[in-house]
Amino acid sequence: MTDKIIEYLEKLKIRTKLQIFLIIPAIALSFFVVTATSLKWEQFQDAKKSNSFIHFFSGISDLLYELQKERGLTTGHVISDTKNEQAVLETQRKLTDDKLLVFMDEMKDQSNLNSSQGFLRLLGKLETLSTLRAAIDSPANK
Repeated sequence: MTDKIIEYLEKLKIRTKLQIFLIIPAIALSFFVVTATSLKWEQFQDAKKSNSFIHFFSGISDLLYELQKERGLTTGHVISDTKNEQAVLETQRKLTDDKLLVFMDEMKDQSNLNSSQGFLRLLGKLETLSTLRAAIDSPANK
C-alpha cells in the first residue's frame, strides 16, 4: 500500500507535490483556528452571562439593604408612632423606591433573568410593597 503511494508521489510534478504538502498543514491549521475561535466564543458568551448575574446580584443587594433599613424603621414607627419616626420612615421609603427603580431599569435588559420563575416571583413580591406600606400607615395599626 505504501509502495503505491510512494510510486504515485514520484510520478507527480514538483509543483503538485508542493501544493499537496502545503494544503495538508493549511487544513490542519484551519481546523485548530476554528476550534480555538469556537472555544473563545463560548468563553465570551459565559462571560456575558456572568456579567449579567453580577449586575443582578449587585442591584438586588442594594435593594435588599434599603428594604432592611426600611423594615427596621417601620418597626420603630409602629412601636413609637412619633412624627419624627414618620419623617425618617418616609425618607427611607424614598431611598428604597429609588433603588427599586434603578433595579427594575437594570433588569429590563436582562432577558435571561426576566423569564425565570424565581425572578417573576420576586417582581410579584416587590409589587405588593405599596400595599404593605398602606396597611402599615393605616389608622387601624396605630
